[in-house]
Amino acid sequence: MPFSSLPAWHRLRAIVGFSVLGIGLPIEAIQPRAALSASPIAVVRSNDNDRYWDEIEQRLQTADIGYQTLDWNDVEDVSDLGDSKVLFLPNLEDISRRQASAIETWLASGGRVIVSGRFAEDSSRSVRDGLRDAIGMQWLDELPSSAAMRLLSTSCDRDPACRAAWMPEDVLGRIPDGGILSLSGGDSQAAAAWQMAGNATAVGVSPQVTFLGWEWGRNDRAVDADVAWLKAALRRSQDLEVGNGDADFEPVAWNDPAPTSTRSESRDQQPSRAEDASSRITFDSTQPIVTDTRPRNTSTETEPISAITNRLDRPSTSIDTSPNPNTSPNTSPNTLTPTPRSPIAPNPNPRLNPSLNPAGSTIGNTAGEDLLALRVAPAGLNVERSDARISQIEAMKMQRELSELIGRVQSATQAAQALQVNTTIAALEDADLDLDSDSSLTDRSTSISRRNREYIVALAPDQPINLGVTATVLDQARATLAEFPALVAAGDYGEARDRWIDARLALLDSYPDDRQRAQPEIRAIWLDRGTIVEAGSPAGLERLFDRLEAMGITTVFFETINAGYPIYPSAITRQNPLTRGWDPLQAAVELAHARNMELHAWVWAFAVGNEAHNVIVGDPIDYPGPVLAAHPEWANRDDRERVRHQGSRKTFLDPANPEARWFVIRELDEIVNNYDVDGIQLDYIRYPFQDPGAERTYGYGSAGREQFEALTGVDPLTISPRDRDLWAQWTQFRVDNITTFVREVREWIDSRRPGLTLSTSVFAYSTHERIHKLQQHWEAWIDEGIIDQVVLMSYAEDTNRLESLVSPLLATPSPIPIIPSVRLHDLDRTNVTDQLQALRDLPTMGYALFATAALSSEVEQMLRQTQGGAPDILPEREPFEMARQRYELLQTEWELAMRSGNLWMDDDDLLQWRGRTLMLSEAFTLLSQSPTAENWALTQTTLQAYRTDFDTWLRLQGLRDSYQVQTWRNRLLTLEILLDYGDRLGFAP
Repeated sequence: MPFSSLPAWHRLRAIVGFSVLGIGLPIEAIQPRAALSASPIAVVRSNDNDRYWDEIEQRLQTADIGYQTLDWNDVEDVSDLGDSKVLFLPNLEDISRRQASAIETWLASGGRVIVSGRFAEDSSRSVRDGLRDAIGMQWLDELPSSAAMRLLSTSCDRDPACRAAWMPEDVLGRIPDGGILSLSGGDSQAAAAWQMAGNATAVGVSPQVTFLGWEWGRNDRAVDADVAWLKAALRRSQDLEVGNGDADFEPVAWNDPAPTSTRSESRDQQPSRAEDASSRITFDSTQPIVTDTRPRNTSTETEPISAITNRLDRPSTSIDTSPNPNTSPNTSPNTLTPTPRSPIAPNPNPRLNPSLNPAGSTIGNTAGEDLLALRVAPAGLNVERSDARISQIEAMKMQRELSELIGRVQSATQAAQALQVNTTIAALEDADLDLDSDSSLTDRSTSISRRNREYIVALAPDQPINLGVTATVLDQARATLAEFPALVAAGDYGEARDRWIDARLALLDSYPDDRQRAQPEIRAIWLDRGTIVEAGSPAGLERLFDRLEAMGITTVFFETINAGYPIYPSAITRQNPLTRGWDPLQAAVELAHARNMELHAWVWAFAVGNEAHNVIVGDPIDYPGPVLAAHPEWANRDDRERVRHQGSRKTFLDPANPEARWFVIRELDEIVNNYDVDGIQLDYIRYPFQDPGAERTYGYGSAGREQFEALTGVDPLTISPRDRDLWAQWTQFRVDNITTFVREVREWIDSRRPGLTLSTSVFAYSTHERIHKLQQHWEAWIDEGIIDQVVLMSYAEDTNRLESLVSPLLATPSPIPIIPSVRLHDLDRTNVTDQLQALRDLPTMGYALFATAALSSEVEQMLRQTQGGAPDILPEREPFEMARQRYELLQTEWELAMRSGNLWMDDDDLLQWRGRTLMLSEAFTLLSQSPTAENWALTQTTLQAYRTDFDTWLRLQGLRDSYQVQTWRNRLLTLEILLDYGDRLGFAP
């Protein structure tokens, strides 16, 4: 490329011989924001492709393509896309409405776009639909394995650039991570097809768009193909521009890569802390925290929490339980060792019930609320009525979805039958006292099992318990499933879609929601601050608890500290202004216990301020919350030294600050000393959500920086994710800060209230993503035994996505309950019903609902009818009795299936199975009645042997009904989890 044609920035650098950045001058002095146009190609770096960005850059450099990196997090409108001629969006899945509008405007004004991979797949449906119309193509399905392509030269006869010089044949080898594209625009054409799937589109083109149907840059086996296809796509864009007479277009500089941005460049372009109004805390740091003097429990008021004060490494001017500790912050490291750590391995409108949601309040002030938490996983399969072609992959997905829905409805039906039978048996036992009260437990168990079978046999021989139209709907759905492949093969796509949709809707409406069918389980709900405020008094809260009892709720996560404000009168900091004049926590404890419910204090741990909450309570919009107003030195900061999180608009404590940690434990101590709560739930037990790939990270409070520099000799504010070893140590440092704090809370609980449940509200994302974006490694907390429950924020639009989030996290048995949750917002009754049934068919001890403010009357009615009434047992406290009852229901399901001819088993297997099933029943009854270590060992050994042989006994049934057999496997695994949990709780002396 001639020197004269180089962009001005490149020419200046060549003349001067060094980068302006190297002498510390601000980049704006030479290259203003508009200089994004220095290269005609802008390549987008985003959260979706960040983890393999190095591989993407290596391919770009191999191709000798001059490009400009564009940070996707900075894009809010079309002006943020700069003046480049071609926009390359590799594997961009999560796109906001504003960003989608920017792309649409870009295309409307003549811009060229290259996209690859699962474009917009994790975006809202409205975004996906809008981009499909603008792009003229969309990702449809992934291929089951790698595949080769073939060119379709005749398919782009309306596109001269496509026809002239598209692709050399020698790079059409097999490509992993491929998917089938759907062409929806009138100008869209297939340029290449997957050989394994007929003419399924692999590459689509239109006058402005090239869509590569695989995840570009992600797989080492596709380097050559990635480079060749990108260069060809860029040649298309050049030819199209020249053909349109665009004289301002500058040909691609194949051997002149643009300079890549550095961390220091990014920081230099930002205002300093002194200049950034959003980062300043403007409140008096001497303001005392205490504003209330409610009498305390005198027996513990002056008692120090001696078990943990030394481990908190408090400064010599220690923090005691006095209201306003006067200490020097950030002078002591926490409990980290100086040994460097090795790098970490990669391992919509709410449906509000006006009676529950206060005017002016938002559910956005509740559990796990920030950009990541509120991002509900989109539906896994979207099928609409049309005559559009159904690909092989789409057909398989539709068949699997319908088959699993049949399984869930059948599972719910069988549970309703079993519960009805067991209820009748229990009534017969109450009326017929044949069993002597002095009978041995073994004799009693044997008699119950025999009577169970005798009652089932006494039913009408060929008539199952009447469940209305469910049986008919199931038969019709099975018929549709059987005929579906033939309809697709015949090309009758409209009929296939119509019948599939009709069957699905009929199944969802046929759930037996008019009767009790829930097994013994944890049924938790988050009772949010807004709903508590709306209750207004103990009497208002009582009416709410009456409703929760009628719904069968066993556990209430009661929002006790929100945005730095306690819901109760506190001697440490200001009570929430909207609950002054009464004590909601005391009322809630009494109301829950009167109904045999558990009440857990749900506490925001490190999040201590919220702009949305400021508006509600009348604080200034920039108020950092009562904690940081008094102690601004405790603040967590991002890498630009801003206090307020730019996404959620919250403020956070620095988890490395020993005084801030001690303050949170003082709050917990106040709760436990003064209220008979059954548990503590830590929410926001993490760093703020961040994006390391875009070099937007947290942890740069003064304590965190000082401690890390003491350990490594490096200020973390000067390092970048590209400094792999140092960045791994920095990440591990922050992970350890969270884990050590959870450990401190555990040890404090054991010293104060042994037996108090400690749970955490956590994200249901991969370990790798959580460690790098939140520093939340909750699997390590389980392994160490420092928590009692994990509650997953597993929010999804449909059951497909819920299962995909939860199933990997339940694949390995856990010694404690892992409780998935359903986010009620925007879900109708049938969707909630289906998601709850999916969770019941997985190896879980129960579920949680988020949250009371979003509870609709239809969902409330469904819960009343299927699980309503005060719980007989508290699952968290009586795991052995819960296991016995769940196993008894399983026995009844098996007997009903046998009686109705729906259980296939060889005679020899049947004989062995019956005997072993009875033995296991006896073991569970013994353990429930006499929970000793000896009986526990006997039950666990019996159950493990039973699970080992179960697949052999049910091998024929598995061929006939694989979903039901897998559900039974999961329920047996849940029994083992319950045994482990009971062992953890301990045995009576």
